[in-house]
Amino acid sequence: MPLEDPLPIVPRGPLDARVTVPGSKSLTNRALLVAALAEGPSKLRGGLASDDTEAMRDALAALGCAVDTGGELWNVVGSGGRLEAPVDPLDTRNSGTTARFVTAAASLANGPVVIDGNARMRERPIADLVAALRGLGAECEILGRDGCPPVRVAGGGLRGGETTIDARKSSSQYVSAILLAAPYAQSDVTLHLAGGEVVSRPYVDLTLEVMADFGAEARWATRGSLRVSAGRPYQGRDYRIEPDASAAVYPFCAAAIAGGTVRVEGIPRVAPSGGDHAYTAALPVIGDDEVVGALVVVGEARDPFTVLDDRFLLAFGQQVGAALATEELHGDLQSRTEELERLQARMIHQHEEERNRLWRELHDETAQVLAALNLQLGVIAERSDEALSPALDRARTLLG
Repeated sequence: MPLEDPLPIVPRGPLDARVTVPGSKSLTNRALLVAALAEGPSKLRGGLASDDTEAMRDALAALGCAVDTGGELWNVVGSGGRLEAPVDPLDTRNSGTTARFVTAAASLANGPVVIDGNARMRERPIADLVAALRGLGAECEILGRDGCPPVRVAGGGLRGGETTIDARKSSSQYVSAILLAAPYAQSDVTLHLAGGEVVSRPYVDLTLEVMADFGAEARWATRGSLRVSAGRPYQGRDYRIEPDASAAVYPFCAAAIAGGTVRVEGIPRVAPSGGDHAYTAALPVIGDDEVVGALVVVGEARDPFTVLDDRFLLAFGQQVGAALATEELHGDLQSRTEELERLQARMIHQHEEERNRLWRELHDETAQVLAALNLQLGVIAERSDEALSPALDRARTLLG
């Protein structure tokens, strides 16, 4: 049956809902690694079961860590920073956080570790991370092409000291990877950022918060450098992983469009520094529940394209557009969310390339027009009297 054109979309209005969204992938993978390195056992609540977090779990298990994610409460037996070298290469699949975090952590193993992944992972550069690890005394060798995995890490521990990493155009995960392993270095670690910059700085702040939650001492030393104290290992603990704030965009949007109230369980009144919470500033009305650990959006039914500002529509539209336009999505809802994140980054990159191409074309066409105008002005000047000459000269000067 053909759809109407245009297809009317009528809000069912007003909502009264309480929902729970999955745990944050960013927090889950950080918490898994930190708990695996900690002294003593940890219990993780609210962890996200996804391809990325399963890749991290399996990699940690191969490194000798006992990780049980079979129920709602995940149990991790800490290794005290002493990892075992596996016989086979670690398969990080297409999980960037796993490949990068484990590459740094593998320096703590008692023997060589090879970090590998699927075909796509073998196209994702890791050379900047390897270079920074070498500056801290780790023996690393890139086995793949063009600075990509597989990577072989000799193990034996980190010396510590100072190193520099270029994370201006690459991933903040390089920075987080070194920070997460640094408490087990032989001496304090100072990590300098090339140019004093890092992309996605809020995720570095998120890493620092997780480290502090487990007892490590890590901080910004200056705007362009970080410092981690040696001899302050992680301590096992009960730890709640907050929900993925980016997944809450959908119920929040529903309240803003249809009206009524939507309460998302588990999102705190005070958001962590991580970037997942950034979009909430664009919501029209945000409140907090009397019960600590929830965010509430209260909205009035109205035109969805007037209630939301450009920032929210861009974030929401990119995710929905990617879902409608691609056939690359697979698996369950959680794996689809991961695919959308990657596709969103790809769309932004393609948009920038297209914008630059159009700008170059416009520049070339403008140059041609200006050259033609200059030529015409020259012809007019040859045929004009002296009274017009000053004006023509000024016009030619403005045209360059």
